[in-house]
Amino acid sequence: MKKLLIFMISLMLISCSENATKETVKEEKIATEKATEFGKQNYAVVWKWKTDDKELVDANLVDQANQLTELWKDGVIENAYFETQPTSNSFDNYPGISFFIKATTEENAKMILDEMIFVQKGISEYLLYPVGTRWLGRKEEAKQSGHKTWVSVWSTGVDHNSKASKKEVEDNAQAQTDAIMELWKTGVIENVYFDIEGTQTRNKVTDFVMFINANSESEARDVMNSLPFYKKNIAHYQLFSVGVFWMGEYESE
Repeated sequence: MKKLLIFMISLMLISCSENATKETVKEEKIATEKATEFGKQNYAVVWKWKTDDKELVDANLVDQANQLTELWKDGVIENAYFETQPTSNSFDNYPGISFFIKATTEENAKMILDEMIFVQKGISEYLLYPVGTRWLGRKEEAKQSGHKTWVSVWSTGVDHNSKASKKEVEDNAQAQTDAIMELWKTGVIENVYFDIEGTQTRNKVTDFVMFINANSESEARDVMNSLPFYKKNIAHYQLFSVGVFWMGEYESE
């Protein structure tokens, strides 16, 4: 596709509420069933240009776009976002594309990506970050909003080896979950991914990422700043613009 660009993934701890709403349970059940059925998890794909040869990019752009579309139709790629005004782009007139790839293992994901034309021809390179399972998808309110979207990438702000820090996380996890659910119900946030293994082991590798629909970056920050984990300095985040939602799951389109 045109420039493929996403974001770095860090860590945020959260646990699901035992008394979650029926909508939450339904979303989690769907995500769990998909993970069990296919034995796959999701990886965020980080793309970087390896060339400044615009003619080389133009010559392979259509084939790369077709290849990416086929992967989407096959259910390998999901939740792609389209940024028409990327800030880190070697080719100003090319928008950035961000997406997730589903694979059984990291090695399997790399095998798929290595077959992409931009990789084979040395146009782009990538990094992979595991983000586990999609927890919450998109509500109808988000689909009709027409807002621009930002992605928030969370990092822990506590010492995971500290009993006091672990207790602080556990004591505030319910409030954090409830706050996220309210934002999701109204379409303010969408496509929330979290890594079950990361939350259980507190491995500081990959855990949590969510997308925010807002009118401006400052509005998106206000939304994230309202979350209990941020207020209590348990976790912090980075914010990246990803433009507008483009493709979800092919079967549901």
